[in-house]
This record gives sequence, structure tokens and C-alpha cells, in this order.
Amino acid sequence: MNRVIQKIIAGDKFRKSRLHDEQGKVVPIGEIGKLPLRALQAILARRNIYSSAPWWPPAAVRRIDGLIDKSWTVIEFGSGMSTLWLADRAGRVISVEGNRDWYDRIASSFGDRKNVDYLFRAPSAYTDIPAPSDRIDLVVVDGERRADCINWAMARLPAGAWLYLDNSDADKDHVASLPTRAFLARRKLLELAAAGRVSIEVLRGFPPANLVASEGFLARILGRSA
Repeated sequence: MNRVIQKIIAGDKFRKSRLHDEQGKVVPIGEIGKLPLRALQAILARRNIYSSAPWWPPAAVRRIDGLIDKSWTVIEFGSGMSTLWLADRAGRVISVEGNRDWYDRIASSFGDRKNVDYLFRAPSAYTDIPAPSDRIDLVVVDGERRADCINWAMARLPAGAWLYLDNSDADKDHVASLPTRAFLARRKLLELAAAGRVSIEVLRGFPPANLVASEGFLARILGRSA
């Protein structure tokens, strides 16, 4: 396929069309009507004007919004509009960011929110953070070293807690030495599901300011291995 045509139809080389995620799955039909708004949001984002919603598939936003409450402690690996959104709904948010410029931009947007601990970590120390003494109710994995973040979460989350992996269809932990895409974080959660340690809901759609489909895994922690 001609590269220009491919860009128009698919958005990138990893999907069949903009309606497909990177695993080749099509978004729900109702998502297609969101594309004009997503185009406008993409234009505004280039001018540093961002949607206030997390940049997750809308189904993931709705699902987590229906779960979260002011008693929750949330750990977030990878910050953004989601950090502010989570802080408005949870009791405490600990958010980790590995990009200094983005960290500074988000840090300036907290306003009077006092329930966010915002941590900058270089990728080599991304999961080197203290676990809170209280129960962790949700871990959001949407930044660096996602497979490592899942390992961190699974060592600390109690049964009944939740883990959300954004962009679960994509290879965000690319391993240059491998001849094919690794999908380390996706594989990790699917292996945990096969072992009976988590259950997974698959949520697809167009995140704010995105004109290509994306997938998220929302995992419920069932228990620990023997």
C-alpha cells in the first residue's frame, strides 16, 4: 500500500484501518461517531489545549468512573489529564512520570488539588517508588516499562483491586533485539489471566485527540499464586 494512502486509511503501519486496534480488532460501531470530535481535539492538542478526560478509550473511562470513589488509593505510572481526573475522584493519587518536560507541564496544572503525590523517575528507576501503607485499590499502567509496572502492581495489589493497562494492543515495551514485536505487558496480563490470578475486561475505542483505535485491559485481581 502506498505510504500516503496507508497513512490516510490506517494511520500507521500497525493496523488495518483507523477503526482497528493494533491487534486487528474493530471498535464498537458507536465509536465511529466520535471521530469528528477527536479530530477537533487533535487540532487543539497541537496548541496545548487538552481534553479534561483521560486519554483512554471512552469505555475504559466510563468503567473506571463507575468503580472509583473517595476512599481509593491509586498508583499511576504515566501522568497526564488522567492524573487530574483521578485526583478529582480518588482519595489519594501517587503518579509517576518519566518525561521531565511533561512532568513540569502537568505539575503546573494541579491547582488546589492536595491529594496527589507527583514523582519524577528516570526510566531506569521508574518503579522505584515507596508503596503506600494503606490499601492500593487501582494501578494505572500507561508510561514507561509497562511489564515492570505490572510486576510491581501484582506484588502489592490485594484480591479485589484493579489494574488498568492502557494501549494493551500495542508494543510499548519494545525490545530492539527481538525480530518481532514483543507485547511484553499484554503477554504478562494474559499469562496472569491464564493462571487464574486476574480476570480481564477488554475495552476499545478512540481516546481523546486520537484518530486511531486503541485497546485497554482492565484487570481485576483474583488472588496470588501458591
